[in-house]
Parts: sequence; C-alpha cells; structure tokens
Amino acid sequence: MSIWETNRAGQLPVDSTDYFYRTLVPKDPKSNMEFRKTILQLCKDDAECRADIWKICRRDLLFYINTFGWTFNPRSKPPLIPMITYDYQDPALQLIRENLGVRDITVPKSRDMGASWCCILPMEHAFHFEDMLQFLLTSEKAELVDGKSHKALFNKLKFWWKHLPGFLRPDVDSTKMSAINKDNDSAFDGEATVSHLGTGDRRTAILLDEASKMANARAIRTATRDVSDCRIFNSTPLGREGVGKAFYEQTKNVHTLRIFMHWSEHPDKRHGLYRETEDGGREKLDEETYDWKEDYDFDALTFKAGRKPRSTWYDLQCERENNDPVSIAQELDIDFVGSAERLLSAETIAHVKRELIRDPMHTGIIMADPMDYSLTFVERRNGPVKLWVPLAKSNRLGAVTERPLEGHFAFGVDTSSGRATKESSESAIIGFNRANGEQVFEYCAHDIPPEQWAIIAVAVCKWFHDGFMVPENNGAVNLQFLDELVRAKYWNVYRTRYKMTGGLREEKERLGYRNNDAGHTILGRMCADILSGKCKLRSGKVLQQLMEYEIRGTGKLVHAGSAAGNAAGQGKLHGDAAIAAALSHEGVLQRPATEDAPEKKPVAEPGSMAWRMQQLDEMDRAAREGSLCVW
Repeated sequence: MSIWETNRAGQLPVDSTDYFYRTLVPKDPKSNMEFRKTILQLCKDDAECRADIWKICRRDLLFYINTFGWTFNPRSKPPLIPMITYDYQDPALQLIRENLGVRDITVPKSRDMGASWCCILPMEHAFHFEDMLQFLLTSEKAELVDGKSHKALFNKLKFWWKHLPGFLRPDVDSTKMSAINKDNDSAFDGEATVSHLGTGDRRTAILLDEASKMANARAIRTATRDVSDCRIFNSTPLGREGVGKAFYEQTKNVHTLRIFMHWSEHPDKRHGLYRETEDGGREKLDEETYDWKEDYDFDALTFKAGRKPRSTWYDLQCERENNDPVSIAQELDIDFVGSAERLLSAETIAHVKRELIRDPMHTGIIMADPMDYSLTFVERRNGPVKLWVPLAKSNRLGAVTERPLEGHFAFGVDTSSGRATKESSESAIIGFNRANGEQVFEYCAHDIPPEQWAIIAVAVCKWFHDGFMVPENNGAVNLQFLDELVRAKYWNVYRTRYKMTGGLREEKERLGYRNNDAGHTILGRMCADILSGKCKLRSGKVLQQLMEYEIRGTGKLVHAGSAAGNAAGQGKLHGDAAIAAALSHEGVLQRPATEDAPEKKPVAEPGSMAWRMQQLDEMDRAAREGSLCVW
C-alpha cells in the first residue's frame, strides 16, 4: 500500500505532525528538486492527489515548506532557490507554530539566520489553513512592514504566495498593510511601531520584527499585552538598557518561550570551529558535535568568560566589522552584555581576570571605636573585609593589634541608606596604594547607617596611617555621612573647590567629591588606567560591577542592575563598590605618593588626646623600623 493509500485509509497522523516531512522529503538540493517535480507531476492531472497534498500540507508545516517553498537570495546564482530548512530551523518553526495564540515568544538570534522567515511561515501556515485568524505584523520601520524592499514582511508573504502551485495558492485580497484570505476569512494586517500599537484590537498573534531597535518598544509591549496572548519578539540584541531594554526584559521573562538561533548552528558558518585559549592559542572544537549552548550563560544572556566559539567565517565577519566588539556582540554572538557599549571590552575583562584579580591576603571583620576612631581587625574566613596587604604587629594603648605596613593610601567611600532590604544598595569602602596603584582594601555592607559608616571610614583611614579619604557628597545620605565626618574632625579628606556665582565669585570648598554624571568620568578614568596598567584592581566584585555598566544611546552611563528596577538580591542592583573604587582611584590621581613628599598632617596641641594618639602612631612607626622596642 502506497503512502497515499495509507493516508486515505486514515492510518497516518491526522493532527499536526512532521511525519510526512521526515518520511518523504529529501534535504539534498538535487534530490529535493526531483521530489518537487514528482509531486507536481502527480498533482497535475489528479484532483484526488491534489486534495491529499493539500491535507498533508495542512497537517505538516515542514513538508509544506520543504516541498513547495521558495526563497530569494541575490548572492546566489540563480537568486531564486528552493527553501530547504536547516536542522536548527526545524524545531524553531514547529515551536512557533505550536505556540501561536498560546504564549509570548522571543527569538534572540545572530544576523542572517533566516529568523524572520521562521517567524512568518508558521503564521502564514495558520492563515492559510485555519479559519478566521487575525495576525499583526510590525517592524522597527513602517517601510519594513510593507514597503518596496524585498525585506518588507508583506513582500515576503507575497513572494511566498506567488511561487506556490496554483492548487495550493490561497485566494488573497491584498492591499497596503493588509491581506485577507477569502477562502477562510483569516487576515494579516500591518502597523507602524507607534506606542499605542494594536490598542483596543484582538489578534491571534503579533510579530514584532527587530524588536530591540523599536524606539518605543516598552510602550508597545504594554499596549499589546491585552491585544494578544502571543507576541513574537524577533531580534538581534541591542544591550540591556536604552532602546534594547524592552527586548532584553522580554527575553528574561520566565513566562516567555525563548528560541535562540546562533551562527554556529548554521552549517555554512561553522567550518573550522575553535575557541581562543588564555595563552593566545586555539582550542579546536568538534564541528559535528559542538553545541554553543554549553558555553552560554542563559541567565546573563552572554557567553561565559573565555568560552565564546569562533570559526573561519566568524573571523572574516569580525574583520569586516573592523573588530568592533559592540557590533560583533550584537550581530553575531547573541550577547546582551557586549551588544551595548561598555566601560571595559571583553578582551580587557579577560586580561584583568587573568592577570590582576587576586584572592585577598586576609579576610575578616573590623570593629571601630566611636570615641577615638581606633580599629580592631579580627581574622575570619570569608569575612566581608578583604585586605591585599600584609599586616604587622603594633602596640596601641597597651593592646597588641595588627595594622598594615606604613605607606600612602587613598580610600573611596560610597554610602547607602543602610536599610537592610532586598532592594537596598551597599555602602562601600575601597582602598588603593597611592605609590603603585594597587588595591589594598575592600569592605561592603548594606545594613550600616550613614553615621556609623562614617565612623568606620575614619577608623579605616586612620588604621592605614591617615589615608586620604575621597567620599562622595551627592544626596542626603552622603550629607549625613559628611556631618559625622565633620564631628570626627578627620583632616585628610578630599575637598571639591567651586566658585560662588555673582558678586566677587568667591572660591569655596566642600568636603567630598561631587559626582554629577553617575560616575561616568571617574569610572572612565579608572578603566583607562586599568587598561594601561597604572591601576591594579584586585577585587572580583568591583570588576563584576564594572562589567554591568552600559552606555545608553544617549551617551548616559547606567548600571544595568540599578536601572532594571527588579531586585535580584541584597546589594546586587548597584555599582557601589565600583563607584567607591573609582573615588579611591581619583584620590590616587589627585594626590600621588612620592618618597620625598610625606603627608602634611596638622600638629595637635601638646597634651591633648589628639597629640597623645599621634605619639602612639610615632611609637608604632618607630617600632616597625627597629628604633624602639615595644615588646
């Protein structure tokens, strides 16, 4: 019994299936063309055969596409070629078809993967074979919905219908931005991407093509929520902020079906697969078995450090893009982190991780005395206080303690509200050695009030031999910190100088660093010095936060976690440690240390408490230099 007789006898699948595709359709181009000719010849004079084929196409999307579909590629000769789906496209087509009208779908993809066709054809299949369905097509520009270009979505549909055999072609009434199937009253409509897109309408599914480039994508997403249960967001990434934010958020949404299409799945692009090694060599990847998903972080939506695949084709595309890391991340890598302009390139990040980041020499907790601002360090495994500097024994007020070796240090201080909530940011103190630019200290906490944080900051600076403090002075929280700093009478603090307006334009100064651009200037300076080797960052936490900063299309610097607005955990939403590190680095730049330029510390009144503390400091210093024994 032939497959036709078996089908007519009701012994083959009658619901949605890929049985006929898997059983009948050859994928080799030459054999596929012969199969197409055979099918058309069978249908030419046999009405019953035509009816069978129509029913099979209705049940089997992949049979329909691979037997009757054509596409246009001006780079090939001839440009009109039969559509034969790639292996990576088959599950995508089936998943989209199964979920039409059911749930939202995102399709994050590399460029030139046929993703737009994979979104349109399941919709066309439903429009073609089911009654009274309503679809809406949109793109970043109206002319890409229904314009002169062959890339326009409606032109893809018209091209598809034009090359179907007559018995299979739907009776379509097509006008500008509209197509109605007169056989079953199903319809396609198109709209420009206005913020009120589809408002008041009802649709089976909506395609938002190149969603990351829609200027008002967030408003469109809100407006279309009640229009359809199925919105298909198809696009290459464009960062996690600015214009690309809505697409990023939708891709992160747990209720959305995600269908990724990466270039390494394309058989013409994966020849010579390899990965770069840390020493600059190449690790060859098995072209037959390699799966990019094993090296991709689906939570961060970027490749894991040092795990990005490359190929001969990929290297050529990088050269054609002038090795621009942002373009490469966007067009090729499905990298939501790298597809936005960042403070540090992926190559610099890999270098810093490999060459600079270190485990601390000491970890523990600290206790600060609010009366004399002395500090006690207690060694604790995995404690929040981290030291990248050796400690020496000292004797203060009869108590044996440990203290860093004498030197010139700078400390940046970022202050939070101290409210221990899920959304709260952290307070951070980061220290650098002013002589060599090396990080020496880190302490971050989210549950310490500003006044107490000031006491800790003063104690840390005094412990580091009167380190140069650079606190931020933006906002009410920082003012609370600075008020306590004034009461502490700590002398070695950065001051912002400014001129009064009007009159004599008197010059004044204010405690702390005035941060007027969300840290763009100081973070940029620190990153430049990290790249040049002048700043030796040791903290993985600071590096991670630097990686999370993105530059929006407007040029504004934004920390992706801070802007997301959805708490992921305590202290994870802000770049507090990075800001504190940049403030500390600013202190290194403003007051570099030299052997012949010691700190100019005010001389306290003899006999006062401050004078006695200075004497103890001198005794500590002399003991470490061997001129006085305190044991």
